[in-house]
Amino acid sequence: AALGEGEDILDLAFSPDSRRLYVAMAGAGLHVLDSDPASPGFGQELPPPTDLFASSPASLATDPLGRFLLVGGSPAGTMVTFLTPQGGFVDTVRTPSAPTSLAVTGDGRYLVAGMNGQAQVIDLSLGSVVATTPSHPVAGSLLSVAVVGDGTRAAGLFPNSTLAVWNLDPLAGPVGAELYFGNPFPPGTVSQLVPAPDGDGLLAGCT
Repeated sequence: AALGEGEDILDLAFSPDSRRLYVAMAGAGLHVLDSDPASPGFGQELPPPTDLFASSPASLATDPLGRFLLVGGSPAGTMVTFLTPQGGFVDTVRTPSAPTSLAVTGDGRYLVAGMNGQAQVIDLSLGSVVATTPSHPVAGSLLSVAVVGDGTRAAGLFPNSTLAVWNLDPLAGPVGAELYFGNPFPPGTVSQLVPAPDGDGLLAGCT
């Protein structure tokens, strides 16, 4: 499906059942595609889930429990907006700067929102911030955040391949505590983080 001529795709997120693909586009708003291979409309654009984001949402994530579609950025910039999967408004959580990347733990407990120089950990059931990671403003905005499969740690990738790792396990220490900050990769070679299938690590997208 053609979603916007010449517009950049900022983020993608599948619904928990993989039947819908949500797409955030620069200057073209929030779109949804039919990603169910058994559907006669497979690959076609569906009616927009909401008209709240006529401009440019910056980041997307879906709740594994099917409760929320989570949108970072637009319309006011510095917030995460909670929507129902059908696009109905639920709530917002204010953030210090525009969220550039979102990731949710597999049990649906925490949302990690990456932004300029830091991340915030949001309890999805409470709809409130429970931790803010140490700030590294000189590192720039987080390009990507990801949560390991067992949900105990999150990681964020800054420009120049700087990596931060944070604790998400309350039994291991304070949630949001920084476990690592450094440059394990050559500068500028990594652009994306995703969970590894082993449940304990991450995969890095390299250029």
